Amino acid sequence: MIKKPVIRIPENFYSKVFENLRGAVFVADPETGLIIETNGAAEALLGKSREEIVGLHQMGLHPPEESERYRGIFEEHIGDEGGLETRAEVVRKDGSRVPVVIRASLASIDGRRFVIGLFEDLRELEEAEGRYRESEAIFEAMAEATEAAILIYQDTGIKYVNRAGRELTGYTAEEAARMNFWDLVHPDDREMVKQRGLARQRGEDVPANYEFKILTKDGKTRWVDLSAGTVEYKGAPAGIVTAFDITDRVRAEKKLADRNRQLVACLSSATAMGTYTLLKDAARSICEAAVEAFDARMVWIGLIVADSTEVKVLASAGYDEGYTKVVQVHWDESSRAQGPVGKAVKTRRPCVMKVSDPFFSPWREEAEKRGFDVVCALPLLSEEEVRGAIAVYGDERMIFDQEMLDTLEIFARQAAVTVVNDSLYREAVETILDLEETNRALTAADAELMEKIAALEDSERRFYDVALNSGDIIWEVDSELILTYLGGSYEELSGYKPEEKLGSPLLDLIDPVDLQRNEPIVSALIEDPVSFGPLIVHMRNRQRELLTIEARGVPVWSPDKQFMGFRGTATNVTEREAAHTALLASEKRYRELVNSLQEGVGIVDQDENIVLANPAFCQILGVERAAVEGENLSSFMSPEEFQRVKEQTARRARGAMGDYELTIRRPDGEERTVRLKVTPRFDEKQRYIGAAGIVSDVTEDSGDR
Repeated sequence: MIKKPVIRIPENFYSKVFENLRGAVFVADPETGLIIETNGAAEALLGKSREEIVGLHQMGLHPPEESERYRGIFEEHIGDEGGLETRAEVVRKDGSRVPVVIRASLASIDGRRFVIGLFEDLRELEEAEGRYRESEAIFEAMAEATEAAILIYQDTGIKYVNRAGRELTGYTAEEAARMNFWDLVHPDDREMVKQRGLARQRGEDVPANYEFKILTKDGKTRWVDLSAGTVEYKGAPAGIVTAFDITDRVRAEKKLADRNRQLVACLSSATAMGTYTLLKDAARSICEAAVEAFDARMVWIGLIVADSTEVKVLASAGYDEGYTKVVQVHWDESSRAQGPVGKAVKTRRPCVMKVSDPFFSPWREEAEKRGFDVVCALPLLSEEEVRGAIAVYGDERMIFDQEMLDTLEIFARQAAVTVVNDSLYREAVETILDLEETNRALTAADAELMEKIAALEDSERRFYDVALNSGDIIWEVDSELILTYLGGSYEELSGYKPEEKLGSPLLDLIDPVDLQRNEPIVSALIEDPVSFGPLIVHMRNRQRELLTIEARGVPVWSPDKQFMGFRGTATNVTEREAAHTALLASEKRYRELVNSLQEGVGIVDQDENIVLANPAFCQILGVERAAVEGENLSSFMSPEEFQRVKEQTARRARGAMGDYELTIRRPDGEERTVRLKVTPRFDEKQRYIGAAGIVSDVTEDSGDR
């Protein structure tokens, strides 16, 4: 049997434990209420010696006006199981009052009862709570003022959403509080955002910046650019996100990408046409390019049959599946002439028609079998003569807006030029055969034939130049900059018919202010003709509205290398320039907001060089703003403190946010303690490029501690 060791407790063990307790302890007689014992912590709490405390009535520890209330609480609860716990105030020797928590209970020792009270000093706790409430109020005020949507979520629920977030989503704060944070996300991105949000709260490394779609309360889809991090909310980890509405940017980028894709397809089609010797092959190439460019279900090109009202299909591409073999299209007054192709031929204008339109009934059944929902037809025009039509079929997603119609007209012109060129080519061949059979000596007829061939080559050359520089307005000037051609969307944009301006100087179209600014450029182009653009100028339309135009051009040379003039395009970029101006104004507002903040705000690059510092941050550093930006953080602290910064930077590079204190040294030698709340910054490829942070001078707070 193992003998248990005997543990001997020193005689003064319990008295030493009592004396060294961190909390203030008061032992009182429950009958008289007089204090009979206390410890060193009680002396420190009251600023009195043990001799001054022992013998006092326990109610004498409290403010006189509160003693009766405390007496009632004491008498009511001191006998409860578990004792009494309440907040109160005690009065120090110097008259100051200290908030405390009292935990008191009755104890019996050797048959005698005592009241034992443990008093916990709450001054540091209340100061911390005050600072927390002030910080929370500042955060909420800033969050409500900013234009960025801010949301705090914990576990799965939404705990806070600011004004911008409520306006973006359409939900009130009360409605958002009843939702999961991923309920705001579009179904396409919902699972991804959900998993990242939950992982972030678990401390896992997930992307801090990304873009996705949300669904507003009224069911609309919006795109947001999100920056996410973690905070502690009511004692538990939570996620915080800042989001900017980028819907307009995403739509503009998609529209631009679609436009570029369409123009590239148009250019490729135009280039490829020169390789075809058969009209049908060239037409099929145009159809294939249009299907690819517009994501169309099907495209076909048809020609008007001579001495007939029928439009006969020449070539098609896409999901035809026999459609063009079973349908018949006319351009007279019959029911088969009331569809989009018949109307386009008769009116010489584009026609868009839904398959559900009553006029489309002769072809509806076959169209619906192939998933067609909408059709756009454009006439093939050559010198005011309609040669046929091009028809583009789309599903329910396709929208034929004006920009798409403008691009489709380029394809229609390609098809028209192809038809004309084929006709001219066959005419030229027939003419040559006739001349060979009749009289090789007919030089006049031979010269006429050569002129036709030259005209054909010139037509092809002009077509390729226009296709290469296709835009909204197509223009041409001679060597004296006199307008010889205006086409495309000029009439629609300006309100003037092209013939009103032909023969006038090109510079008459430009706003006088631009003439003075661009005069050196114009003079240089006349002296040494080269390709130019983009050149931004302004033009007034018939209603005197000022339009912003982006012009491009190439010089035109004769076969013997003589300068003939310029040919090019001009694009209406009024809306783009307005958006750019609005963006600059927005950036100015954000810059003014940062500069007006009472808290220091700074941004550093990956090498700790300061790239931005607001006035409050400069004041903390004790230097002028001009002496801050471009400086390295190491200039304002000791090598040891800068090593701490580099260690923190390593964490930022991994996506972690930071909240820590360090000591800076001003140029005058004064040291200050600052608190940094830092967020990492990454570029579009998720490479670390630096950090942004809020800087608070806590020197006085540090001294109090």
